[in-house]
Amino acid sequence: CGRRPSARQTGPTHKTGCDFRFEIELGFFWAALYVSYALNVAESVTLAVAISILTGSSNPWVYSGALVFAILMLVSFNIRYSRVLLLYMAGEVTYQPELGEK
Repeated sequence: CGRRPSARQTGPTHKTGCDFRFEIELGFFWAALYVSYALNVAESVTLAVAISILTGSSNPWVYSGALVFAILMLVSFNIRYSRVLLLYMAGEVTYQPELGEK
């Protein structure tokens, strides 16, 4: 035990090592969508500024193409890590290294 449940973890909701039960409610996934949206916005703004600085282009098709490509390439990352970030931000589960040594 001693490990935080990850966003990819499936299976039983009962940890046998320390008798910890974790139950993620549906509101968690709705909140993760908002975190994913925030990640998307941050990545899009960063990419738009980088394109502006590196190319100096004012063509909207350059920005649109690059942003759509980046959003589609990062969708899996955003969905997965938005759940992990939400676990760390709002979760009451903390890592206890002494439990992992048993």
